[in-house]
Amino acid sequence: MDDRGEGEGGGENSELTEAVALFEKARNSVIFTSPSLYGASANIALVTRHSPASLREAGQASLVTPKVVAVPLESNAKGVILMGLMSEGESYKEMVDIAKSKEQRAKSDVKVLYAIGEIPLNRRPDGIDFLIVQNSHMTELATQADIVLPSTATFESEGTIVDYLGRIKYVHKAVEPAGEARSHREIFIEISKVMGKPLIKSGAKDTDIKKALKSKIKITSKPFKKKEWLDINPEEMIESINASVINGSRLLWLKETEEAWKVSIT
Repeated sequence: MDDRGEGEGGGENSELTEAVALFEKARNSVIFTSPSLYGASANIALVTRHSPASLREAGQASLVTPKVVAVPLESNAKGVILMGLMSEGESYKEMVDIAKSKEQRAKSDVKVLYAIGEIPLNRRPDGIDFLIVQNSHMTELATQADIVLPSTATFESEGTIVDYLGRIKYVHKAVEPAGEARSHREIFIEISKVMGKPLIKSGAKDTDIKKALKSKIKITSKPFKKKEWLDINPEEMIESINASVINGSRLLWLKETEEAWKVSIT
C-alpha cells in the first residue's frame, strides 16, 4: 500500500477506500483501536474536529468527531492506569532485548524489578540487582527471583476491575486460597505498613471511579507511528500464562510423585 492508501489492486476497490466511505457516512462513529495504534486513531479524531474552512464552505466537512477507545488485551489495563501506574522508563522487552549485548542490558537504570501477577515474563533481565515476584504459581521467572510473595490465583480472589470502557466489574471469589497465599491487595497493604505509608483497606467505589474518569487527556497531533512496544501477541501471552498453571498443577505434582515412587521401589 502506498501513501495514498492504494494497494496493488487499485485505490477505488481498496479496503481503505471503503473504510473512508463508511466513515464519511457515519452519524455517530467510534474507533476501537489497539493501544499501539491509539496515536493514529487520535489523529483522525483531531482532523475531523478541526476541518478547514474551505471544506466546510464546500459542504464536505460534515464528519462527526469520533470517540476513540483503546482496547487492550488485559482485562484491567485501564483500571491500572487510572490508579496512576503509568509506564515510564524501559519496558521489559527493552530490558531483555537480545539484539543488545549483555553489557548494554546490564547498564539499565532499572535495578529492582517487581513482577506482579500472571504475566508473560520468563527471564530475569541482566543488570537487575533485586527481583521480586508476586505470583500464585512457581513460574520460571519466580525460580530466578530473590524473593517470592505467594499470591492468590484468579478464582481465589475478589474485588473490582475496570474494563476498557471504564465500567466497574466485580470479581467474586470461587474458592478459598490455598495455604498462606494472600490477594495482591492484602500484600500491598502489608508492604505499605512496613514502608510507613499504610493504605486503606477498602474497595473501590463507583464515585471514586467516576471521579478518576473525569480526567481527560488533551488530544494532540502525533506522527502516524505504531508503538510496537505496546503490541502483545495474544497467543504467546495466553500460552505463557497457562504454562505456569499447567506446570504447577496438583495433577502434575501427583504424576511426578508417582514416577519418583516407581523409581524408589525398583
